Formats: sequence, C-alpha cells, structure tokens
Amino acid sequence: MKIGLAGVSVAAVGYAAVAVSSLIPFESNNLSEPMYGENRADTGMFTISCQVLADEKTHPLRGYIFGNSEVGLHGAEEDAELYLSKFGFDVDKHNCQPHDSYHPSGAYDARMNPL
Repeated sequence: MKIGLAGVSVAAVGYAAVAVSSLIPFESNNLSEPMYGENRADTGMFTISCQVLADEKTHPLRGYIFGNSEVGLHGAEEDAELYLSKFGFDVDKHNCQPHDSYHPSGAYDARMNPL
C-alpha cells in the first residue's frame, strides 16, 4: 500500500492536499499517483480506461470501462469500476491506463460503442 502527499508517492504514511488545503488520506493500488496536474485530462479531470476481459483462460476482450475523478487516478479507477457490472458476471478489469484527454465515464463494447 502506498500513501501519497499532494499526489507525490511516499513509502510511509501521508495525506493528499485537496483544493482548500484540507487533508484527506488516500491509498494507491497499482497506479502511482501523479504530481498535481500530471495526467489530468484537458478538462482538469483525471481520466482512466481499463480493459474488460472475460474471466476465462483465453481472456477475450469484452470491452472497456472509463472513469473520471477530480481528485486522482485512484478515484477515477473507482468510478470506472461502477460500470464493470454492465458486462455481467465473470469479467475482470485489466490494464488500466490514464488518459491525457477527457472521455465520458461508462462502459463500452470492444468497438467503443456505449453500452
């Protein structure tokens, strides 16, 4: 578990400074929290996309989920997870990546058509 201070990853305990300097703890899974402003989409939001793969040995691509957050990539990933159920059961999200441009939150099929 990594804890960050104002978006900068540190190895020990930390807090994220948000807007009016209020301190809010956050933790980051596999996404390293960026410096303030880094990886923000053109709207000032953090945007992330993840592949949705079938939970089988061959892992066929079912589609994509997108999420957005004003706070950071972890929040954007949590937003994206809200749409995972659109693909039914037995699916997992993989390969989550930040984007430099905004994309609406939601679930999309493999051809990027909204579900």
